[in-house]
Amino acid sequence: MARNIVALFYDEAEKRSADERRHWFTKGLKLLYASAFQDALDALTTAIQIDPERAEAYAYRGFAYHQLENYDAALKDYNKSVEQRPKLVEGYYFRAILYGQHKEHEKAINDYSRAIELEPTLAEAYYFRALNYGATGRYEEAIKDMKTAAELGHELAKEFLRVNEPDQGETNPDLQRCSEDSGRS
Repeated sequence: MARNIVALFYDEAEKRSADERRHWFTKGLKLLYASAFQDALDALTTAIQIDPERAEAYAYRGFAYHQLENYDAALKDYNKSVEQRPKLVEGYYFRAILYGQHKEHEKAINDYSRAIELEPTLAEAYYFRALNYGATGRYEEAIKDMKTAAELGHELAKEFLRVNEPDQGETNPDLQRCSEDSGRS
Protein backbone atom coordinates (compact mmCIF):
# COMPACT_ATOMS: atom_id res chain seq x y z
CA MET A 1 0.00 0.00 0.00
CA ALA A 2 2.80 2.45 0.90
CA ARG A 3 4.36 1.74 -2.48
CA ASN A 4 1.10 2.66 -4.24
CA ILE A 5 0.85 5.92 -2.31
CA VAL A 6 4.44 6.84 -3.19
CA ALA A 7 3.78 5.95 -6.83
CA LEU A 8 0.66 8.11 -6.82
CA PHE A 9 2.52 11.11 -5.41
CA TYR A 10 5.46 10.51 -7.72
CA ASP A 11 3.17 10.41 -10.76
CA GLU A 12 1.43 13.58 -9.57
CA ALA A 13 4.79 15.34 -9.01
CA GLU A 14 5.96 14.31 -12.49
CA LYS A 15 2.76 15.68 -14.02
CA ARG A 16 3.15 19.01 -12.15
CA SER A 17 6.78 19.23 -13.24
CA ALA A 18 5.87 18.62 -16.89
CA ASP A 19 3.08 21.19 -16.66
CA GLU A 20 5.48 23.73 -15.15
CA ARG A 21 8.06 23.11 -17.89
CA ARG A 22 5.43 23.58 -20.58
CA HIS A 23 4.08 26.68 -18.84
CA TRP A 24 7.39 28.56 -18.78
CA PHE A 25 8.39 27.53 -22.28
CA THR A 26 5.00 28.46 -23.73
CA LYS A 27 5.00 31.73 -21.82
CA GLY A 28 8.44 32.52 -23.24
CA LEU A 29 7.23 31.87 -26.79
CA LYS A 30 4.17 34.07 -26.30
CA LEU A 31 6.34 36.86 -24.94
CA LEU A 32 8.73 36.55 -27.90
CA TYR A 33 5.77 36.80 -30.24
CA ALA A 34 4.67 39.94 -28.39
CA SER A 35 8.21 41.36 -28.74
CA ALA A 36 8.59 41.46 -24.94
CA PHE A 37 12.13 40.17 -25.26
CA GLN A 38 13.40 40.71 -21.72
CA ASP A 39 10.31 39.05 -20.23
CA ALA A 40 10.67 36.22 -22.76
CA LEU A 41 14.31 35.83 -21.76
CA ASP A 42 13.30 35.56 -18.10
CA ALA A 43 10.57 33.00 -18.80
CA LEU A 44 12.83 30.88 -21.01
CA THR A 45 15.61 31.03 -18.43
CA THR A 46 13.13 29.65 -15.89
CA ALA A 47 12.16 26.91 -18.36
CA ILE A 48 15.85 26.01 -18.74
CA GLN A 49 16.37 25.97 -14.97
CA ILE A 50 13.48 23.51 -14.67
CA ASP A 51 14.60 21.40 -17.63
CA PRO A 52 18.20 22.08 -18.72
CA GLU A 53 17.94 19.41 -21.43
CA ARG A 54 15.22 21.19 -23.44
CA ALA A 55 17.08 22.24 -26.58
CA GLU A 56 14.19 24.33 -27.90
CA ALA A 57 14.32 26.54 -24.82
CA TYR A 58 17.98 27.35 -25.55
CA ALA A 59 17.20 28.16 -29.20
CA TYR A 60 14.38 30.53 -28.31
CA ARG A 61 16.23 32.07 -25.38
CA GLY A 62 19.08 32.64 -27.83
CA PHE A 63 16.62 34.44 -30.07
CA ALA A 64 15.56 36.65 -27.13
CA TYR A 65 19.21 37.44 -26.39
CA HIS A 66 19.69 38.15 -30.09
CA GLN A 67 16.82 40.64 -30.13
CA LEU A 68 18.31 42.30 -27.03
CA GLU A 69 21.61 42.55 -28.96
CA ASN A 70 23.49 40.27 -26.59
CA TYR A 71 25.06 38.38 -29.49
CA ASP A 72 27.60 36.37 -27.49
CA ALA A 73 24.88 34.96 -25.23
CA ALA A 74 22.66 34.31 -28.26
CA LEU A 75 25.40 32.39 -30.04
CA LYS A 76 26.15 30.38 -26.89
CA ASP A 77 22.48 29.36 -26.60
CA TYR A 78 22.18 28.55 -30.32
CA ASN A 79 25.26 26.37 -30.05
CA LYS A 80 23.87 24.64 -26.97
CA SER A 81 20.56 23.96 -28.72
CA VAL A 82 22.15 22.24 -31.73
CA GLU A 83 24.63 20.42 -29.51
CA GLN A 84 21.78 19.00 -27.45
CA ARG A 85 19.54 18.27 -30.41
CA PRO A 86 21.34 18.16 -33.75
CA LYS A 87 18.05 17.93 -35.66
CA LEU A 88 16.55 21.11 -34.18
CA VAL A 89 15.80 23.38 -37.13
CA GLU A 90 15.36 26.50 -35.01
CA GLY A 91 18.88 26.33 -33.62
CA TYR A 92 20.45 26.33 -37.07
CA TYR A 93 18.03 28.86 -38.54
CA PHE A 94 18.40 31.39 -35.71
CA ARG A 95 22.18 30.98 -35.64
CA ALA A 96 22.32 31.50 -39.41
CA ILE A 97 20.47 34.80 -39.01
CA LEU A 98 23.05 35.91 -36.46
CA TYR A 99 25.95 34.87 -38.70
CA GLY A 100 24.44 36.68 -41.67
CA GLN A 101 23.97 39.87 -39.67
CA HIS A 102 27.62 39.74 -38.69
CA LYS A 103 28.77 39.17 -42.29
CA GLU A 104 29.89 35.61 -41.56
CA HIS A 105 28.23 34.51 -44.77
CA GLU A 106 29.82 31.07 -45.16
CA LYS A 107 28.75 30.10 -41.65
CA ALA A 108 25.27 31.46 -42.37
CA ILE A 109 25.09 29.47 -45.61
CA ASN A 110 26.15 26.30 -43.78
CA ASP A 111 23.49 26.74 -41.09
CA TYR A 112 20.75 27.65 -43.57
CA SER A 113 21.74 24.55 -45.55
CA ARG A 114 21.40 22.40 -42.43
CA ALA A 115 18.02 23.97 -41.63
CA ILE A 116 16.87 23.24 -45.20
CA GLU A 117 18.13 19.69 -44.95
CA LEU A 118 16.00 19.24 -41.82
CA GLU A 119 12.99 21.20 -43.11
CA PRO A 120 13.02 21.31 -46.94
CA THR A 121 9.92 23.52 -47.15
CA LEU A 122 11.31 26.34 -44.99
CA ALA A 123 11.02 29.14 -47.56
CA GLU A 124 12.69 31.73 -45.32
CA ALA A 125 15.85 29.63 -45.12
CA TYR A 126 16.11 29.52 -48.93
CA TYR A 127 15.49 33.25 -49.15
CA PHE A 128 18.12 34.22 -46.59
CA ARG A 129 20.60 31.67 -47.90
CA ALA A 130 20.12 33.30 -51.33
CA LEU A 131 21.03 36.67 -49.85
CA ASN A 132 24.13 35.20 -48.23
CA TYR A 133 25.09 33.50 -51.50
CA GLY A 134 24.72 36.89 -53.19
CA ALA A 135 26.96 38.50 -50.58
CA THR A 136 29.69 35.99 -51.47
CA GLY A 137 29.29 36.45 -55.23
CA ARG A 138 27.68 33.05 -55.79
CA TYR A 139 24.88 34.44 -57.91
CA GLU A 140 23.75 31.26 -59.67
CA GLU A 141 23.19 29.56 -56.32
CA ALA A 142 21.50 32.72 -55.03
CA ILE A 143 19.04 32.83 -57.94
CA LYS A 144 18.30 29.13 -57.57
CA ASP A 145 17.48 29.59 -53.87
CA MET A 146 15.47 32.73 -54.58
CA LYS A 147 13.39 30.76 -57.09
CA THR A 148 12.87 27.93 -54.61
CA ALA A 149 11.81 30.40 -51.90
CA ALA A 150 9.34 31.95 -54.33
CA GLU A 151 7.96 28.53 -55.30
CA LEU A 152 7.44 27.83 -51.61
CA GLY A 153 5.43 31.02 -51.28
CA HIS A 154 7.94 33.52 -49.91
CA GLU A 155 6.50 36.89 -50.96
CA LEU A 156 9.76 38.89 -50.88
CA ALA A 157 11.42 36.27 -53.07
CA LYS A 158 8.53 36.46 -55.53
CA GLU A 159 8.78 40.24 -55.61
CA PHE A 160 12.55 40.16 -55.99
CA LEU A 161 12.31 37.82 -58.95
CA ARG A 162 9.50 39.82 -60.51
CA VAL A 163 11.44 43.09 -60.30
CA ASN A 164 14.92 41.72 -60.98
CA GLU A 165 14.36 39.03 -63.55
CA PRO A 166 17.88 38.44 -64.91
CA ASP A 167 18.48 37.59 -68.54
CA GLN A 168 19.82 34.14 -69.26
CA GLY A 169 23.49 33.97 -68.28
CA GLU A 170 23.65 37.48 -66.79
CA THR A 171 24.60 38.26 -63.23
CA ASN A 172 21.94 40.17 -61.39
CA PRO A 173 23.59 43.33 -59.97
CA ASP A 174 20.67 43.94 -57.60
CA LEU A 175 21.33 40.65 -55.80
CA GLN A 176 24.57 42.08 -54.43
CA ARG A 177 22.73 45.14 -53.14
CA CYS A 178 19.98 43.01 -51.59
CA SER A 179 22.55 40.71 -50.03
CA GLU A 180 23.38 43.48 -47.59
CA ASP A 181 20.15 42.42 -45.86
CA SER A 182 21.34 38.81 -45.68
CA GLY A 183 20.92 38.50 -41.94
CA ARG A 184 17.73 40.41 -41.38
CA SER A 185 14.63 38.51 -40.44
